[in-house]
Amino acid sequence: MSPFSTISAIGSLALAVSTLAAPPSKPSPICKCLSSGPSCFPPTRTLDAFNKTIEGRLAKISPPAIVCYQGPEFDAAACEALRANATNPYFWGEHIGATMYPKTLGGEFGVNVCPASLNSSLPDSACGQGKVSSFGVDARTVEHVRKTVKFAAAHNLRLTVKSTGHDQAGRSSAKGSFLLWLHHLRGIEFVDTFIPESCTARAGLPAVTVSAGEQWGTLYEQAEARGLAVVGGAVQTVGVIGGYLQGGGHSPLSRTYGMASDQVLEFKVVTADGQLRTANSCTNQDIFFALRGGGVGYGVVTSATIRTYPSPKTALALYTIEANAGNITKNAALLRQKFVDSQPEWDKIGLSGYIGFGSTTLWLALFQPNGSNATIAAALKPLFDFADPARFAVAGVSFGSPTFYSAYRMFKCYLNKGLCTDTVGENGALGSRLIPTKLFQNQKGRDKVGAALSSILDMGTNFLVVHFIAGGQVSNFPPDATGLNPAWRQALWHVVTANFWADDANAAQILQKRRATTAQTKVLAKLSSHAYINEADEAEADWQNAFYGTHYKYLLRIKNKYDPAGLFVCHQCVGSERWSADGNCRV
Repeated sequence: MSPFSTISAIGSLALAVSTLAAPPSKPSPICKCLSSGPSCFPPTRTLDAFNKTIEGRLAKISPPAIVCYQGPEFDAAACEALRANATNPYFWGEHIGATMYPKTLGGEFGVNVCPASLNSSLPDSACGQGKVSSFGVDARTVEHVRKTVKFAAAHNLRLTVKSTGHDQAGRSSAKGSFLLWLHHLRGIEFVDTFIPESCTARAGLPAVTVSAGEQWGTLYEQAEARGLAVVGGAVQTVGVIGGYLQGGGHSPLSRTYGMASDQVLEFKVVTADGQLRTANSCTNQDIFFALRGGGVGYGVVTSATIRTYPSPKTALALYTIEANAGNITKNAALLRQKFVDSQPEWDKIGLSGYIGFGSTTLWLALFQPNGSNATIAAALKPLFDFADPARFAVAGVSFGSPTFYSAYRMFKCYLNKGLCTDTVGENGALGSRLIPTKLFQNQKGRDKVGAALSSILDMGTNFLVVHFIAGGQVSNFPPDATGLNPAWRQALWHVVTANFWADDANAAQILQKRRATTAQTKVLAKLSSHAYINEADEAEADWQNAFYGTHYKYLLRIKNKYDPAGLFVCHQCVGSERWSADGNCRV
């Protein structure tokens, strides 16, 4: 992984009601009906009847790599394509049964139970289903979504929802589940003036309405063509809607305009009763609050209307600084501390971006919206003056761009030539913390931060990145205006540590990596008790407080109001403490 990576078949509604009758055995009131439990899961005739109501969009799903195993689905050409595109997010995004990270589809601890890398002479029985849903709906319309939600609720199914499959925590996959795939639910509409429904007394704002299957790269390109910018993810193949937006969504533009969730003016959401609801500041305000940063699991968002801005000219700096002479270990630590000490000034002048750390190296990918090559060079001069050529090697480029997107494209293409986006396919355990601004306001606090970074590097982390994307306008939004963890409003950094394992790693090897991440996260926890839900330790003990903060109790009330039966249960989502670890049974 690049140090700059910001961490990838089976129609008429007028069918007789009897064709969609309850399963032959009454579903357990305690546990979900899984595809592995035939006495409870809907039989073929019921699935066929349902399929006719959704225009034939129901599919039986196999693991993507089944094409590499001897059996009815063996396909040598498809297998070779799968292997050749192992790290290509565009390839995996088009597969209903895939995610961007094999760990989220595997067995215990993330063991890959159907790897494409094995000898193709193996029988298909060697390819495990893992957490790949056995059936799924390729939804193309909002009606497909509504009918799927109602069908899953009526049959007590374990429903999972996926757009692109970038969810590091694996919330879009579960063993024996019934998948709602939103990747082909498309549509982008820009308007000069948008007034949320029932908010007729409000002044309109420039905005864009985006359907659930759209990705940030497509939206960026269309906004750029209109001279506009939107606050979105650093990875352009991530879906606009889903875990990113509902989890808060940080961006190189967050410090300029606020979090991505702060930009939402209105949602269209299908709740557990199958109703399509409008949620904004005037209608269904409670679920609007929850969907803006309070995570997923309240319903299925089919579209969101978000603010647009005139695209600012943007400066970009991409540099590597390496300690390469003298006492290298000491000099590298001094460089890290100099970087930490620079943060108050960088905060003041509006820099943002991503900073990666190796044991002797510092990588910088910095943006300055409304800046120029001259202003970003001046901002970095104190750090570069410190990194004198007698002790350090400095290499890189900086330039001014006429728009944010042009700078963003330079950033992505510089790091990943050809694809011009982050690669996927690498398995890892992530941990994170939101580091408060107050720690940077005095030397004692800054020394603590620098020492924590050095300690994590000494522990052997495979990946340590500072996301300098908080503070600024993020801190200016009222902390209780949205469901976002209020700790974001007091933070300057989001720091991620990660440890990776090979595709053929066994459970013991993976567990070792996961425990290493947890140990490193505990170092960061001495600085803060809060973390970003989308890039966090899956073993986080006090996850309710870490991910949701003081908003958790209110979010739980909203969850219980709109999803009382727990149709949208997912790992470390609001209310999931009432379910077993696999999310299948109430506890």
